[in-house]
Amino acid sequence: MICVIILLAIDSGHIRKGRTGMSSTYKKGYTDKKTIEYIKNNYDQVSLRVPKGDREKYKRLAEVQGKSLNQMIIELLDAENERVLKEEQAKRVITYAERINEKVATLSVNKEHYSIFQIGNTRIKFYSSPFLTKYCEILKWDDTGYIECTCLNTNSDGLVEDSIDLAFIADRLHLPLDIFKGIEEVRIV
Repeated sequence: MICVIILLAIDSGHIRKGRTGMSSTYKKGYTDKKTIEYIKNNYDQVSLRVPKGDREKYKRLAEVQGKSLNQMIIELLDAENERVLKEEQAKRVITYAERINEKVATLSVNKEHYSIFQIGNTRIKFYSSPFLTKYCEILKWDDTGYIECTCLNTNSDGLVEDSIDLAFIADRLHLPLDIFKGIEEVRIV
């Protein structure tokens, strides 16, 4: 039923006076220039073909619900669009959860002063201190995204303790809040 109605939405170029505030004479060419300009600037027109007699059937269905055919089609399309978006979002969260099941993540730094936290195929890359040369040891990890570690810096002698709040970084990247759940260990590479 949805497929037929989606196709029907494309045929909703018919304009009815009173429902949209526009005259049905638009298609006949009798409206004033302001109305034509308003329609041109504010609406897209789409059309479709349905089997003979189906248009009236769908029109009656819309009238029973107290709506115009155009209004009913737009509402159905909006509802379908929202359902598909929710479905896609759910798939995205599941994908991250599956990657997290690896239980082990890695932390490294490159020559361009970026740190890289990797969970399976997901890499979170963030800017580090220009003095950071190497991460040495993970002192503390919790699965909320907080790391305490030791590292070597060019501006100090010996090891320096540092902390990284990956949850803050992940939030700014619009990653799921539970991305770090299930990671039991972080290794330095």
